[in-house]
Order: sequence, then C-alpha cells, then structure tokens
Amino acid sequence: MTKKTSPNKLGIIVPYRNRYKQLVLFKRKITEYMTNRGIDYELIVVEQDDAKLFNRGMLLNIGFEESLKLECNYVVFHDIDMLPLKVDYTHSNVPVHLATDFLIEDKNFKRDIFDQYFGGVTIFPSDVFKLINGYSNEYWGWGFEDDDLFKRCCDRGVPFDTLVRNVEGGGDSALKFNGVDSYAHSNFQGNLESHGLTIMITMDADPIVCNPENGYDRYTALSIPEIELTISYDSFRRYKVLMKHGKEWASIDSKIEHDIKKTLVVTINQDRKIITMYQDGKLIGSTKYKKNLKKSEDGKIFIGSKNEEEELFKGTVSQVAIYRVVIPTQEIEPISKNTKYSLTRTFDGYTNCGELVHYFDMRYVVGYDVVDLSNRENILTLVNCETVLIPNEREVMIKVPFRKRGYFDLQSHESSGYKDGAWTDVNIRYNQLRFHNEMDKGYRNPNEDGLSNLKYEIWNRTKRNNQTQLTVGI
Repeated sequence: MTKKTSPNKLGIIVPYRNRYKQLVLFKRKITEYMTNRGIDYELIVVEQDDAKLFNRGMLLNIGFEESLKLECNYVVFHDIDMLPLKVDYTHSNVPVHLATDFLIEDKNFKRDIFDQYFGGVTIFPSDVFKLINGYSNEYWGWGFEDDDLFKRCCDRGVPFDTLVRNVEGGGDSALKFNGVDSYAHSNFQGNLESHGLTIMITMDADPIVCNPENGYDRYTALSIPEIELTISYDSFRRYKVLMKHGKEWASIDSKIEHDIKKTLVVTINQDRKIITMYQDGKLIGSTKYKKNLKKSEDGKIFIGSKNEEEELFKGTVSQVAIYRVVIPTQEIEPISKNTKYSLTRTFDGYTNCGELVHYFDMRYVVGYDVVDLSNRENILTLVNCETVLIPNEREVMIKVPFRKRGYFDLQSHESSGYKDGAWTDVNIRYNQLRFHNEMDKGYRNPNEDGLSNLKYEIWNRTKRNNQTQLTVGI
C-alpha cells in the first residue's frame, strides 16, 4: 500500500518486562495494523532489565524521550496485552483515550473500564506531554500512575471532556460525618423473620483519605450489626454491600465511581436467600447467602460507622429508609430519585406498603435527634454530627478524558491488585496512599517529578527499520 503523506509522525511506546510471547505477537499485529493504514510511525519498546519493581510510568517517560529523537510529534502509550482490532491512531491535538472495548477469550480475566480510566492505550501530542512533565516516576509495581497522569492534565489546564451524572435523591439537608468520631444510632425495628428487608440510603462521600496503618479502607455509611451487614464506600472508589453468613461473606461491589451523591438500595430476600444492590435506581448486582436471619431483640442501626468506633464515614447522609419487605423492583427508581415527596405517601409509581419501619429524613432534626417519620416512635440519636445544607441538584458535571472508541483483542495475564482480603503486592497499597493522600490533595509538585528528574541507564539499543528496543536500568 502507498504510504500516506502526513506532517504527523506517531511514536508507539510500549513498556515491557518478561512477556516475550506477548511481545512477539504485539510487534506482528501492530506492524500489520499500521502498515495497512499507511500511518507513519516508530515502534519503541522499553524493557526494564534490573532487579527493581516494574515502573510503567518511568518506562513510558523513557520511551517518550526516545520518540523525540526519532522526530515523533505525537505518541501513543500502549500496553502490550492490547492488540488493535478497530482503532483510530490518527493525530489529535488533545490527549485521547482509546482502550474502551475488548475481545476477551479468557472468561476469568477482565478489564474494568470506569469514567476516568486513562490507561491501556492513550494518545498524547508531544507538546502536551511535555507541558504536564510526563508521568510520575514514583509509582512502583502496579496501579495509580494513570490516575496521577489524568490529575496532572486537569491541574495544568489540558482540555478534557465532561460527563453529566444524575444526583437526584434525598432532600436539601444532611448529616455531616467527620470520619473521626461522628456517627448516629437507633434501635432496629425490622423483623428479620419476615420475608425480607429493603434498605435505602442517600449519601455523598468526601474525597478519599487512606489510613496508612490499614491495608484497606472502608468507609461505612450504614451498618446493622445484628445481621453483620454494612453499606459502604471504599478506597477503590466502589460502593459495597457486605453481609457475613457463617464463615463467609456475601458482597456486591459497584463499578469505580466518583465521590458524588448516590442513593443505594439493598434488598434482602429471605425466601430466596438473595441480596441485591441498586445504585440510583439501576441494578448493580445480586449474590446469594446461606444464613437464616433471626428476629432482632436489642439490635441497633448505625449511620456513619460500622459501630461506635470502626469504619467511620466521612461525608453526608441525607436520608435512610428501611422496609421489612422487599419492595417491588419498579418502585426502586422512583424512591431513589425522589426529592419532593415523603415515603409515607404514594407518588410516581411508588406505593407505601405499610411496612416502612424506619424513615430518617435529615431535614427533621430536633435537638440531637432525628425524628423517625415512619411513626414508630423511634429516634436517630446523633453523636458529633453536624447538620448541613446541600445543593438540591439534579445533575453534576464530571471531568473525564476525551475518548475515541477503540476495539482490542485483550490478552490475559496474571493480574495484580487486592484479592481475597489481601494485596498481591504491598507496593500497590503504597501507590494508593501516594495518589489519594498526596497527589490528589495537592501535596506533590508534578514539576519536580516526571520528565524533569528522569534518570536511567541504557544497557542496549537495537533498531531495525522503524522498530527500536531499549533495554534500560532505572
């Protein structure tokens, strides 16, 4: 095919270590793909050859410096396990994320795509990448270097896309929990020997702050210790319902989410032994459990914590409702988006079934208590909570990367992260702490960490046609 004339030259930068079969396959596939489309490109593979932990961000910075020597004016940072099927690699004046859709043959391997996902395959104009000082060099092992990269773009005024998210639900008044010593509690009135239970909570978590003394952070917004059930937000930015049954745990996780107002509804079907979670009226997932729930005698509900001392929540809660039945599925969206009406009346397809046993609307605070609107003569007692007004917005704008839809054949490999209650590598936890507690809070200066302080040694450089492979020590 005749090569197209273009003022633009692409540098394809691939970080690499110990995946020889995937490297061979990637080189063949990417060469075929680029040649067939007449794209002027240089392939730059950067292999880390030392005893240190893998550092993806630093390898990509090294590859970028090499791309400038090869006169590339834009680059694509490309993971080796993603083989292009239908991808637009043409020049862009702004960073564009391409890794959106995957063909995966291994059913046990998956790649989660969330709103601010900026990894896998991402195009950058060279001048923009220099403007943000490249990737951080401080993320060792797996994870969070892409989160850091997107934060750098936003902080330096690089253009980004926006996503409109619905935040309906709850009133304009809420309880503020400080994450240190504030919580609320009430006597639990639900009959656990009934056919089921429905729990609704509207909450808005504050930006994540990880506790360095813990291996994992869970911020519990609602807890019923009697059945060992919690509804929480965690340091993976996921909403979670968790309930112990015997020696095991039943759990449901949302996708990675923004720290914006959410209404969660959890149903417990005693007859079928199924827990189901909804988020803003939409189904998230279901899971089975084994135990029979017993009638509560002196049970408690805690809001803003797992109990008085553990898993304290930081953020706001504007409403909590509990029914001692599984309410019909078609009624979950109306109550999740409701901002006007009391749950004690009928509205928009919702009918009060008479089984509402707790209803705390944080607009009704009397002294240090919240009135239970279910007429059960129960109260919610506040401990170190603050009552605040919150914007009664219908939707919010969220910064997200620009995207072009790209289809890839995703090659499976051993994944890293948090599995079975433990980190596969403790350094991933350190990366999480570094991003959430330092970079995201503005305590790190990107101008001092990136291309500007990049140090490495080249052990070997080979070049054949438009393919370069660097072997480096960092």
